[in-house]
Amino acid sequence: IARGLTYLHEKKVIHGDLKGANILITAAGRATIADFGLSRLMESETLALSSKGSRTVQGTARWLAPECLLKHKPLSYQSDIYAYGCVCYEVFTDHVPFHHCNQDVAVVFELINGNRPTRTSQLDDIAIWSIMQDCWREDPSERPAANVLPAR
Repeated sequence: IARGLTYLHEKKVIHGDLKGANILITAAGRATIADFGLSRLMESETLALSSKGSRTVQGTARWLAPECLLKHKPLSYQSDIYAYGCVCYEVFTDHVPFHHCNQDVAVVFELINGNRPTRTSQLDDIAIWSIMQDCWREDPSERPAANVLPAR
């Protein structure tokens, strides 16, 4: 997934809706990023908005970076990185981010309070937790670039 995100960012593409449901696994067991409905080229100034299901202004609330959800900042490479951390959370815990929240509005309150998905027992001995925390940094400029994630 990290290599796929690196590829997209090298091509100046922001996915904009990275989440477990948009990761397909091939018969060979290889993860592939799918659903480019909200993707855009970095140079583009506009983005088609969606009002389907649990979509917010841009993206899906549980995976959407706080700056996009709370401050209405545009999708960015850094918001993809935040979502990557959420995808890692899904993979290693088998739970969506903020799985204890029944509605998106509850997720918004979690983010307003500065909360991030909670560490579970599945993450006790896994180094990926520190990567997730780096991906969820409040300041988007402090999040790692996609091209450093595969090596971590």
